[in-house]
Amino acid sequence: MKVTELREKRAALAQQAIEVASSDPEKFEKLMAEADKLKGDINRIERAEELDAELRASTRPPLDNVGSENRTDNANAEYKKAFDGYLRTGNAGRELRTYAPMTDGVEGAFIAPVGFQNALVDALKAFGGMRKIASSISTATGNDLKWPTANDTATVGERLSENTAVGQANPTFSSVTLKAYTYSTKMVNVSNQLLQDSAIDIEGYLTKAFAKRLGRITNSDFTIGQGSGSSQPMGIVTAATAGPTSEDTLVVSYDDLVNLEHSVDPDYRQGAKFMFNDAVLKQIKKLKDAQGRPLWVSGVASKEPDTILGYQYVINQDMPAPTSTQPLALFGALDNYLIRDVKELAVLRLNERFAELFQTAFIGFARFDGALLDAGTHPVKSLISL
Repeated sequence: MKVTELREKRAALAQQAIEVASSDPEKFEKLMAEADKLKGDINRIERAEELDAELRASTRPPLDNVGSENRTDNANAEYKKAFDGYLRTGNAGRELRTYAPMTDGVEGAFIAPVGFQNALVDALKAFGGMRKIASSISTATGNDLKWPTANDTATVGERLSENTAVGQANPTFSSVTLKAYTYSTKMVNVSNQLLQDSAIDIEGYLTKAFAKRLGRITNSDFTIGQGSGSSQPMGIVTAATAGPTSEDTLVVSYDDLVNLEHSVDPDYRQGAKFMFNDAVLKQIKKLKDAQGRPLWVSGVASKEPDTILGYQYVINQDMPAPTSTQPLALFGALDNYLIRDVKELAVLRLNERFAELFQTAFIGFARFDGALLDAGTHPVKSLISL
């Protein structure tokens, strides 16, 4: 079945569910479960198509610090082979520039090759929501990075009479400082039997393990982190400006979402998105406007996203579940949240630590930070529960 047909079938199920939301909760849950299953099938098919297109058109350069800027495909393959050799035997091949020192006392780490990096980042993007909506930069060092902001919204031009000097009005300049907090994957133990078996995709195994571990901790920090005073990134929930308060305890209403939408300046509403926990989405799927039209609309066209009040949304399970005084939802220019990636993931191979178990351990180290770029005009607002 084609993606378009799957989308049409899902939209029909969603419409049936909305019609019975108030009269038959059990049927509503059953129909939405079927619609959610179709959504998973649609996402897998579309992602496979995207990956196929990327593989066909990929021209991504290798990492600057692991070889020549003009590295050929054969050289990339050689480097990948060396990385595989390092994972399996600890021998990477001295002819390649494969080792690099790190800060914080970590030396001799093997810099993961491009393919491993891309697969890891893709998994992180899919993990928790923040990397789907945030902007990101990559820096070669971990020094404090001041990101400038400017606010000139209170200044208007002027009309001048003849022979009248112009006035002066300077923007308000400020900056957000991005640091480089060190994260580890914790150890991943692999039996040496698996390492010696060439049929085992050891890269794929470690990519999944590292991505899940880094994805969990960084998504949480980018969502609810308390900032540099707590030696962690400033999460988007923490940095967002308080908007309207919900009209009913722990429950999102149609009026709440409209109030939240219009608490954000119209300039920031172009391309804006909602973000909330899945429990909040469940409430929203049952809401209708004054004319009986559902707020939640299933996307029908190919790659068309589901929407609420015409806006896309992102599910982030690190957003607070409905609890008193906690944000129920965020809305606004979520891409004003900036994630900083410092250098690349470095992988250490521990040969002797678990030798009596005939195991080799691996650890990944990486550095990140994140902050909401707010020059004073509040691009992201939160809906606070009573």
